[in-house]
Amino acid sequence: MRAITHLGYRARRILVEGAEGSVVAVFERSAYVDIGGQLICVAGPSVDIGPLVAICSDFKPIELGSRFQGGEGPCRVWHPPVAFGWTDETLSRGLAALEGNRNPLQLEHGLAAFVFELNERTKLSSVAKVAEKPVALLRSWLAEVLSGGRDEVPVEIGALVGLGPGLTPSGDDFLGGAMIAAHALNRADVAEQLCAAALSAGVIGLISEAHLHAARDGAASAPLHEMVNDVLCGRVEHFPARMRALDRMGHSSGWDAFAGAIAVLRVANRSYQILNSLRGVA
Repeated sequence: MRAITHLGYRARRILVEGAEGSVVAVFERSAYVDIGGQLICVAGPSVDIGPLVAICSDFKPIELGSRFQGGEGPCRVWHPPVAFGWTDETLSRGLAALEGNRNPLQLEHGLAAFVFELNERTKLSSVAKVAEKPVALLRSWLAEVLSGGRDEVPVEIGALVGLGPGLTPSGDDFLGGAMIAAHALNRADVAEQLCAAALSAGVIGLISEAHLHAARDGAASAPLHEMVNDVLCGRVEHFPARMRALDRMGHSSGWDAFAGAIAVLRVANRSYQILNSLRGVA
């Protein structure tokens, strides 16, 4: 039994009093536990909170296949933060400021290059090169949907599922980030469609699937929400610290997810600009 100090809201639903489960994946600072067919991530204080995370003050390495049971005591429950007061102007300011915080080293991994505007000098990682076409199709579909269209998600977007190494591949993280941004724009329907398309595209690992389900409901790791909300609200002074937090999210998971979120926010921003120009003409 371990003392839990912080608990993601989805983990709280799963880890009811007295519930215990089996450890199915082990990492240096965390472990995933299967409780009744649902996963939670048990971790130490150095790991960022998120919907599936249970932070233990006394976290120690756990053996694969061992049993886990959460302890009793005071616990803070985390819910995804909401961006308040953002406008078309604040979103435009946030997106424009991203270019001034471009980190060349990050672009070498995963799908981080898609956070920024691509040009002929952009050096894409091998994963990003494969993702170029499905990402372009995703943006086109988003533009249609956000302007009132009802097109089905192109099947080619399924090529992102499982793209890249790791238990949460870059392509899966990208789609999850897109769902988070969709929720931030009050378009839960878009998140639902993206999740359904991802889950039907092929076999997805249990850990990745758990995170995609959470993203469908609008929840991911705290640093991603904070970065997305700051872009929406144009709080550009926070960008350097937020980007360092993204660096801590796995090998490239934070940036992969943020790239997916930015894909949605950029398309939305262009849609708003077109709408505003039409209103001006009228």
